[in-house]
Amino acid sequence: GNIDIDTAITQCSKAIEFAPKSVDARLYLGYFFKASGCLEEAIKQFKEAVKLSFFKSGKPRIALGVSIIQKARQSNKKLKEVSLGLPHFILVILLLVIYKNAFIFFLKICYKTF
Repeated sequence: GNIDIDTAITQCSKAIEFAPKSVDARLYLGYFFKASGCLEEAIKQFKEAVKLSFFKSGKPRIALGVSIIQKARQSNKKLKEVSLGLPHFILVILLLVIYKNAFIFFLKICYKTF
């Protein structure tokens, strides 16, 4: 069934309590925070997912890079903020060579963002 964003955030937070090293739980929590308008908290969760996944997945880096750029679009410090997101995009491009299935995910995220 359908659940609201607040419930989804609560469920993901509980999942992190049980499995604090779960990249997926952090990634989804970040998505739900972003959907609720809490971009700062979403970025925090995406950063943690990047740390946990290291180079195993490009999805956290894509989500982080896109979120940082979205934050820059809302900020007066655009150049500084964009420069923080660019390294994640560059690394994702390199990861796409390794993980081809992430390419479709990358395109979907970029399409929805821009």
